[in-house]
Amino acid sequence: MDLDLKEILEGLPLSAKDLAVLQRRWAEAGFSTQKLASAVDETPFMLKEWIAAWFEVELYLDTHHKKTDALTILGYLQCCADAVRNSAPTPSLAEEVSRMLKDFGMQRVQK
Repeated sequence: MDLDLKEILEGLPLSAKDLAVLQRRWAEAGFSTQKLASAVDETPFMLKEWIAAWFEVELYLDTHHKKTDALTILGYLQCCADAVRNSAPTPSLAEEVSRMLKDFGMQRVQK
């Protein structure tokens, strides 16, 4: 059973624009909020950190005039979360995503 977007985002301070971005992205074929919830549960990061990190990727894509799909973004976030899982101190997921994007960019994107 797919989780309702409202249930997932309840209590997070999102603008109407940010909410619209997530609604559009998360409606893409192959993506499900259950996949997101499972990914979040496998890491020490809270959902709000995943959302902040998601918007780091969106900012990168907008800035570099690139496109990708929601599953690719989710995979990138999972990779970044795994990379710092055992770091001490653990950086925020958004900081790590921003650093990884700056240092390495993102594969599987289109112009």
